[in-house]
Amino acid sequence: MWPVLPNGEVNENFDWPIQGSLIPNSPPLEKPSGNPTDSYVPVKLKVLKNGDWDKNRACTIVGPNISSMLKKTGAPSSSKKQMKQKEKKVSPEEDHSIKVEKIEFQQFLERCTMMMNLPSAARRLFNQNGDEIFHLRDVERNQLVYVSCGDHWIDPQLSAAERKKQLLLNNLGSDVSLIRYYCSLQSPDNLVLEVCGEIVAGAKLTVNHNVSVANEDDAASAIDEGKVAQTEESVQENDTDDILDSHTRTHRRLDALFTGAKYPWEETPEHYDEDNNIMPEDDLVNSHQQDNCGYKRKVTKLHGSHRQQFELVDGQIICSAVPGLALGVSGEEVHAGVEVILVDRRPDDINQQWKYVEDNRTFHLESNPDLVLAISTPKVYPGLKQTDTKYPRCSTILQKYKEYINGAANQKWCYVPSMKVLGAFFSDQLDKEITAANQASVCTFTITGAVELSQPGYSLISPDGNENITVCLPCARTMGGQRDMKKVPADTTFFCASGLKDSKLSPLGPFKCLHVRKTDLSTSEAQNTLRCFEETLSSLVSERATHTISREISAVGSQRALRFKAYKNGSGFQNGKLIIAGTLPMLLTMCTKELDLPRPVSKLYTEDGTLILTWSNLILWAVNDFFQKNEEQIGSSDAEEDPQPVKERTDFALVGPEDLNMIDEHLLSFILRKPVEVWASCGEPFLSLHALQRSQERERLHWLQKEKILTDLNGMKHKIRHLQGRRVKSLTPPRMVSNQNPSQPVLVEGGWTEETNEERKLLKNIHNAEMYLSDVQALHLKKQNVPSTTKESGQRALYTCPAMKRVSVYVNGGNEEQAIFAWGKTMEEMLDNCTSRLNMQLHPAEAFYTPDGEKVTSWDDVIKDMVLCVSSGEPFVSYKAKKHMIQVKANYARIRRRYGSEATDVIVSSPKGMESQLA
Repeated sequence: MWPVLPNGEVNENFDWPIQGSLIPNSPPLEKPSGNPTDSYVPVKLKVLKNGDWDKNRACTIVGPNISSMLKKTGAPSSSKKQMKQKEKKVSPEEDHSIKVEKIEFQQFLERCTMMMNLPSAARRLFNQNGDEIFHLRDVERNQLVYVSCGDHWIDPQLSAAERKKQLLLNNLGSDVSLIRYYCSLQSPDNLVLEVCGEIVAGAKLTVNHNVSVANEDDAASAIDEGKVAQTEESVQENDTDDILDSHTRTHRRLDALFTGAKYPWEETPEHYDEDNNIMPEDDLVNSHQQDNCGYKRKVTKLHGSHRQQFELVDGQIICSAVPGLALGVSGEEVHAGVEVILVDRRPDDINQQWKYVEDNRTFHLESNPDLVLAISTPKVYPGLKQTDTKYPRCSTILQKYKEYINGAANQKWCYVPSMKVLGAFFSDQLDKEITAANQASVCTFTITGAVELSQPGYSLISPDGNENITVCLPCARTMGGQRDMKKVPADTTFFCASGLKDSKLSPLGPFKCLHVRKTDLSTSEAQNTLRCFEETLSSLVSERATHTISREISAVGSQRALRFKAYKNGSGFQNGKLIIAGTLPMLLTMCTKELDLPRPVSKLYTEDGTLILTWSNLILWAVNDFFQKNEEQIGSSDAEEDPQPVKERTDFALVGPEDLNMIDEHLLSFILRKPVEVWASCGEPFLSLHALQRSQERERLHWLQKEKILTDLNGMKHKIRHLQGRRVKSLTPPRMVSNQNPSQPVLVEGGWTEETNEERKLLKNIHNAEMYLSDVQALHLKKQNVPSTTKESGQRALYTCPAMKRVSVYVNGGNEEQAIFAWGKTMEEMLDNCTSRLNMQLHPAEAFYTPDGEKVTSWDDVIKDMVLCVSSGEPFVSYKAKKHMIQVKANYARIRRRYGSEATDVIVSSPKGMESQLA
């Protein structure tokens, strides 16, 4: 049960205690003794995105508990682990606590990424003051934290006003882009159907401006009507050879050669034309003259108007320039959205038959009358300019027929027989504007106002549930799946309810900040409205930019230049550089340049590991550090003067950001006179100076141990040399001892040639010392080569070059003088690098050879800057042998070319005397 408050209500937000008894007035349970890591309780935190000012959007996330998981999986107890750590000389904190804290923190960030739906992985965590959190044990229960994907801390209090301004500018810019797009589509005039590219089968169809109308004045001044008519009549079926591809021309030429013979009654007399009319005598004579001389006029160039000329013949829309091509659909699937292209003309193909309805001005497909020829309206582009007209070059497709009077202008066509063109958007201006508004997501109420008309729309129930209201297509598209909507019939006339003054719907409609009722996009006022909104937007953007620049200039002008002693992160106090900078970006840039880092500096740390985010934080830390050091010096001097025990000193009160302006200017100048020590990082976490000192101390102890072993080894070697010298100098003769072995009846023992027992014992000690020294060196080398993920962050160098070897390589059979450099850490990496460097993608590199022909099989045999021969698997071939083989092949080809193929058919046989010797 939940606890009950005094007023009788149930307290559902009561936090149940994790430890202790739930019985009233009962003493709490004692805290168990042991490792604090084992008693860790998972924390519940309230997490917000970096810079989010609304605390109501906080997400509650519980941190993981790795300690209990280790217990359940049977991990060794802390006492056993401490025993092992003592044997390995590793501290318990380093082995257990640090690893557990890192794993818990990483898993908490992964939960933040998944539960908060971040755009990328969460990488950093901050508290309300902007301090970065590195461990979950540093936070309290139900504490508010901010998660970041890697960017710096953003103060939500300071960014709230800027965010509102930016949101307003973004919304206004989005609405202005929609209006600009509508204005570019509202008047699609003088557009006709056109073939895109060459007039061949498979060519796409688009709409473009009518060339003949555009050049009407120029054509009238340069060419008379007779020449124009003659040029139009000159384009015949046999004049299209130059615009067809070579494959089509070859087929037509072969079909003409194998034309079947005709019966006498099938042949047309010479004095009759194709329509069985008697030809005039002059035309008959001219035709005979043309046939006798073999000359036939041929047009070699197509004008732009030829691609826009079409004819309606027996229900087909054929191309006038190439009558063998017609408009149709390729493939068997015919549905809405399929592109209409030029196909080979077939009278029996139902997918090429069109029915023109004059009342609706639409072309219906015979195979499916519900599909009509339409223009594919372009998509919305936010950056579209006002002068851009997107209807030209739009493709033609099949669309489902729209029965609405307005909103289907892209399906209306007009055929002009005199010009042989198909005019697009053959409708009134209102229909074009409604079509453009539906495409640009602009409410139609801004165009027509409270005028009822037939247009696409949806009906829905008002929010109060009392009446049915009707909205246009863009407004319904904006509502999405928020409400149940039903499509209105085609014969319904209405105006959009979003523009009504007392409407229960949102007055914005499809816009983000503009009101539908206050926006006038009628035919006469659309351009003026667009111009007014663009001027307002540009003035707001310039005003915001001016405020931002002035604020930055004032902030920079008030900052003073400071002196810094910059070090590389992880290098301690070595190789520091003196830098003078006035801003934080300048300091980061100069640290990258002066310290010669491989990547730009992104983080700055102080001596105690504090992350510097702003210039004021840097000055504040320097002031607090100065006061703390003075307080410590005063405390130490008082303790020396008065050794008697005194009361504990109170903690020093740090200077806050609000107290920084109250400090005397002379005192502040005195504090900042000394260079501030900072450590530059390229993104990696701070490596504490204590960890670096421990690493250097371990390194020093290792070298001391190695030096002691080497000293003892050299002493024993010196002693063995003295013993051997004394034995040889004595020249003591050996003893002759009889032996029962008949092969060696006398044995020689002792004397100056035989080692003594002391020498043998000393040699054994020398061998043991050498083996121990090799084991110590191998262990040290293994620790250096361990990946950085398994080592303590303070034990590895961050800016050391990788262990990579560079060699000179050349292709097998090539010359050593043409060798180039290649790099790699392993044999496989070196072979891959050689494959790319020597352009051996067809036959990748597989083996290395020395210039002498010895195969290199081990990576240890590869020495820096040595010369290697790269092979794709074939045996080693020297440069001279390769050249000799090329010469032999050339002689062979030269002999066959000069004396014939039988000149190389040589059979080699041995002499008779040689055969007898071989037998």
